[in-house]
Amino acid sequence: RFRLIDASAVRGQSHARNQGARAAAGTSLLFTDQDDVVSPDWIARLAHALCTSRIVTGPVAHFVDGRVPSWSAVDALPVRPSIGPFRLVTGCNLGDVRQLLLDLGGFDETMTRSWEDVDLGIRASLGGSPPGWVEQAVVLHRRPNSARTMWR
Repeated sequence: RFRLIDASAVRGQSHARNQGARAAAGTSLLFTDQDDVVSPDWIARLAHALCTSRIVTGPVAHFVDGRVPSWSAVDALPVRPSIGPFRLVTGCNLGDVRQLLLDLGGFDETMTRSWEDVDLGIRASLGGSPPGWVEQAVVLHRRPNSARTMWR
């Protein structure tokens, strides 16, 4: 079941994701971005992985803005991202147990351009919930066709 939450009072996807998490009635949350394409079984794969991990993520492949995304063009998936001992999560391919996100204080709303997902994964790891990896839960993420477009 989906429900529209108006989070327009404050700019930023961290705020919007936190508002959605607070308003959610379920115990599990899945996050992707409005311009991404999830694999056909993405929901089932992340939901199943949340049975054994409190926070999960999967590979993100990219397509260039203006081109039609194609699953057949995905030949090599990125490796699992990490920084030092920390396994990272990607906000456009993320599942978590709602209570974990609330206990962590949600996404950091002061990080308005990026890295709020990396921060969340590190805080989850430090709190004893290292992110699980779901190799088959792939998201095609739109990449702007220029640096200028990316930062406006």
